[in-house]
Amino acid sequence: MGGIAAAFPGESAMRQGYGGDVPAPVHGWYLIDLLPAFRAAAARDGAPLFQDLWHPTARGHAIAAEAVAAQLPPPGGWPIRCTS
Repeated sequence: MGGIAAAFPGESAMRQGYGGDVPAPVHGWYLIDLLPAFRAAAARDGAPLFQDLWHPTARGHAIAAEAVAAQLPPPGGWPIRCTS
């Protein structure tokens, strides 16, 4: 078992970080932290990334998709093994 999970930040994480709440990848899962991509996008132009405290706007979803795509290995580049 395994796969890829993306940690979406909420608005509070944009200001304060996660506070240690992002789980480490376990059981073969690879975690992609989206906070750096969201912070970089907000710093570029300040356009809204959230509809409310938790739900991304269309732009927020596009930022997430770009960040995930940038971190995916090329075809055949898996597996990433997690031993925890």
